[in-house]
Amino acid sequence: MFAKQVRRPLVIEFAGVPKAGKTTTLTHVQTFLKRCGFRTDVVVERASVCPIRDKKHANFNVWTACTTLAQVLEKTQNPPKPDDPHILFLDRGLFDSICWMRMMEQISRVRREERVLIEQFLPAQGRQLPARAVQEDRGVRPQAPHRFRRAISRQSGASRLLRGL
Repeated sequence: MFAKQVRRPLVIEFAGVPKAGKTTTLTHVQTFLKRCGFRTDVVVERASVCPIRDKKHANFNVWTACTTLAQVLEKTQNPPKPDDPHILFLDRGLFDSICWMRMMEQISRVRREERVLIEQFLPAQGRQLPARAVQEDRGVRPQAPHRFRRAISRQSGASRLLRGL
């Protein structure tokens, strides 16, 4: 029923500090949803292949945000292609980039005007997308993904999980 009603995929971004369990949690949720018959896909952060060597430069963050945005736009076309995902996960992405730009402004690596311009561009593109950001906390314990998986398995189905998103 969900698959027939949705025109574009539901986009869910996992953002948080390194080693918080974003990818692990995403993998468990994706596996569950695939078992329930949903087509899913993951857009992985492209920072490791960025041609800009200086990771402390604002251009590094802009490049990673734009490559994420390009992948999201490709996978959320309207009308959708038959093999487009029902649910698209971002393993870090646009929300994460906006947070980095705000931090860079605070440490004077980017001017306020530049940050505002970048923030205006990213959400302007993202407004076309149904999106939900899931932010993980520094206090996440390694067992959290296992507790999350057990909680999901107790649900009666994917529709209950999706209603809660």
